[in-house]
Amino acid sequence: MRTVPYLGLILLAGLLAYYLRFDNLRLDSSYLLAILSVLLASSITLPATGALREGFRNSLSRRARRIVAGWALVMTAMVAVAAMSKVTATYSRVWFGYWVIFGAVGLVGLQFLEHLWRVRFRRNHGRRRTLLLVGAD
Repeated sequence: MRTVPYLGLILLAGLLAYYLRFDNLRLDSSYLLAILSVLLASSITLPATGALREGFRNSLSRRARRIVAGWALVMTAMVAVAAMSKVTATYSRVWFGYWVIFGAVGLVGLQFLEHLWRVRFRRNHGRRRTLLLVGAD
């Protein structure tokens, strides 16, 4: 379930890139297939890189490096598959570049916001103490 916000951000980055490139959101079937393929690959690769693991919550730089590496791996794999299947002429390089940049910045930004929220929660939660008063009147 931790991957859902990240996949949503990847989807939004792809749609934003498409809108900026083509000035509409009527996706061609090839672009829809590309977005769905990246979402599927990301749902496997991002958790496998360890960026979304529970143990790395305190180290923002480690998680950011891992998520950028996972994102780069996914996009490199998509370029390789497109080149091997000879469909690179179908896709706009500008759209792809926007998507890579928006995705990377968005993923790191989402991790930064999550980190800030966890630090704030830890600080506020750490100030509360359970107090037990024992005595008789």
